[in-house]
Amino acid sequence: MIQSTPLSRRSFARLAAGFTAATALPWKGLEVWAAEGARPIRLSSNENPFGPAPAALEAIRSAFADAGRYPDEAAGELLASVARLHGVRPEQVLLGAGAGEILKWAAATFAGPGKMLVEAEPTFEAISRHTRLAGGQVTRVPLTRRFEHDRRPGRGGGARRAHPRSPGVK
Repeated sequence: MIQSTPLSRRSFARLAAGFTAATALPWKGLEVWAAEGARPIRLSSNENPFGPAPAALEAIRSAFADAGRYPDEAAGELLASVARLHGVRPEQVLLGAGAGEILKWAAATFAGPGKMLVEAEPTFEAISRHTRLAGGQVTRVPLTRRFEHDRRPGRGGGARRAHPRSPGVK
């Protein structure tokens, strides 16, 4: 269960004022901050401001001994473990070096000239970039103010592509 910390109105007002002041400051860009010795944290890239956990660091250190080997055996064990955890066959699991790589594979497999990707806006941009590179078309559908898909007909969130021989298509 997630523990929440109570936030008083006064604390919230200070926090909001700080964010407002921060948005009024001129944006330097990550390169400028880095040149000045700062190490900005890119939350949009899921960077962790605290670094890896001690157990993760130890696992990394212990893996160095096998760094010169192909990871095929360990990947097979991981694949089987993930499949078992989710109650699927290992053939139904795809491992990759992050979501960007798997989305690139998805675009290479399903995108191309005459194909369309309908995606939410905002979203992680990797799939749209790879869809365009494959010659596909990308349609972005804005989320509602509550950051939900608008599923009403004609709004895009419930978009469907009908095959010419689908029932109901004339």
